[in-house]
Amino acid sequence: MRPLAVLAGLTAWLAATAAIADPSATFANFQRLCLTPHAHAAVVLAQADSEGWTPGPAAMATAPPFKDMTEFGVRARSDAAVQTILIAGSGPIGEFAGVKVSADICLLAAKGVDGAAIAAEVGAWVGVPPDSKRTRAGDITYSFTEDARGRLALISPTDDEAKALVRAGKAHLMTVQFTDDHAMVGYFTPRL
Repeated sequence: MRPLAVLAGLTAWLAATAAIADPSATFANFQRLCLTPHAHAAVVLAQADSEGWTPGPAAMATAPPFKDMTEFGVRARSDAAVQTILIAGSGPIGEFAGVKVSADICLLAAKGVDGAAIAAEVGAWVGVPPDSKRTRAGDITYSFTEDARGRLALISPTDDEAKALVRAGKAHLMTVQFTDDHAMVGYFTPRL
C-alpha cells in the first residue's frame, strides 16, 4: 500500500508559487510536527492548531487509506513562498499477511520548495539505504527499525520477522515524493 499516492490530488489544491523557499524550514516543520510526536494524530493536530494552522480539505478524510481511521485531520498553512498541507491519522489501514494492520501516519506536502533538497534531507535524517522494492525516480521509501545502535534498514524481512517488529512498534516507513518545486514527506508506524 502506498499511502502517499492519495496526495497526488493535492498538487492541484496547492497553487503555483513563484518563489522557492528554504527546504530546511519545510523539513524542520516535518520533524517537529510528525517525527517528534511519532505521528500520534492527536498530538500532531493539537500542535498544528496551536501554531495557527487552519483546517484543510475535508474530502481527504474519505480517501483510502484514511477513510477507516479513528483519528484523522488535515491542516493547511501558506505564506508568501510556500503552501503546505499536513495530514495526520491513526487507525486501520488494511491487512498484511492475513492480519489487520493499523498505523499512525503523518504526511506533510509542500509546494514552493526544492523537492530534491528535501529528499536529500530526508535521506540524511534516516541514514539508511532506500528500500529498493519501493523506490523509483522522484519517489523514495525507507523501511527501518530503531534500537540502541540507531536506525537500521529493514531489508526483506520474513513475514514473521515483520509481524514481530510491527507488534513491538519497531517498524517504520518514511517516504518522500518530489519534483522541482514540491515535496510530500510521510512517516508511518504500523501496528497490529
